[in-house]
Amino acid sequence: LAVGIQDTPELREIYFEKIMTRFEFLTGQSVKKSIIFKESFCLNDFINDYNSYKGNAYGLANTLMQTAFLRPKLKSRKVDGLFFHRTINGSWTWGTPITDLRKNCFRTYGSKYKIMKALFDDISQSCSKNVTKTYSTSFSLATKMLAPCIRQDIYNVYGFVRLADEIVDSFHDYDKKALFVRFEKALEEALTEKISLNPILNAFQYTVHKYGIDQALIDAFMNSMRLDLTKSEYTTREEYQAYIYGSADVVGLMCLKIFVKGDQEQFDVLKEPAMALGSAFQKVNFLRDLKADFKELNRTYFPNTNLTALDESAKRAIIEDIEADFSKGYSGIVALPPEAKFGVFMAYRYYRRLLKKLNNTPALDIVNSRIRVPNYEKFGLLTRSYVKYQLKLVR
Repeated sequence: LAVGIQDTPELREIYFEKIMTRFEFLTGQSVKKSIIFKESFCLNDFINDYNSYKGNAYGLANTLMQTAFLRPKLKSRKVDGLFFHRTINGSWTWGTPITDLRKNCFRTYGSKYKIMKALFDDISQSCSKNVTKTYSTSFSLATKMLAPCIRQDIYNVYGFVRLADEIVDSFHDYDKKALFVRFEKALEEALTEKISLNPILNAFQYTVHKYGIDQALIDAFMNSMRLDLTKSEYTTREEYQAYIYGSADVVGLMCLKIFVKGDQEQFDVLKEPAMALGSAFQKVNFLRDLKADFKELNRTYFPNTNLTALDESAKRAIIEDIEADFSKGYSGIVALPPEAKFGVFMAYRYYRRLLKKLNNTPALDIVNSRIRVPNYEKFGLLTRSYVKYQLKLVR
């Protein structure tokens, strides 16, 4: 770390989470759960224990006589076979030739093949992050508000659900059923073998195994996606709720498993509010996307609702149902761990704003156009949400 920067217990915890996440990712082992003693030593400790200037661990900076072509040679002039190596910041340490450094690197990681696997896993996770940023600016913005230690895993979940959704909703010029069957088989193999040549599935299986995400949640999601291949109308409340459970509630539960870092007891306490929030988000999406779903995909999700002549009474009933879900979901947000609370609160504020715009839009206009929250409003929401969160008004 650079000298003179802020050193707090909270920052140390963030770096600890980053280190452990990276370590577990590279080794494929779950280590953090087994730690029984933890101690950190950082800038303030160097200052207090060693009177180090601004917490600098490497001594004084280079002098002019240690710069550019005036640097001492790597090979010792006094001892045969003795070499030095520089660290990244240019300080000198006792060392070995670069060939031995490369050998030690291989020994650390096990083999070059493990290094290449780690590289592929990094690329896989980057793909999931790019999918999130490209397909949903609002979800991406909310995800950036999560703590770094859980952010990538949320990207991994979103990448998976987005890819499945695109198969059934977008690839009209292809055999969508065949694509979905292949995707489902590739998913099964990824979860079994803990690797996939599909980068999105490779990233997703990593997160599934890392947090112990229940297979039943994944199966329920895939079942709802499969329905979109053949089913175009939901005529009963039971069918409607079953579809929402598989398409949204279980996604919320996957995310919750990440938010609580696999803690089953905490998961069970927050499960119902998480499902309610997932339902609210999905129902808002249904209402916003009426034009695309009804006129382009020929789907009707809301039961007993005539979308060809949607009136204010029917719209009001839908919105009241969503408001009830939001109320129940908010009770879970306030109880979330700090790593997740602000990000989820931000998503909640965004969807509430979108619902407000839908409520203020005439029913027939909703059927004929897609209502959006402009980017400038999103960033305004972010600012106000951050102020509320910092003032501890999220409770």
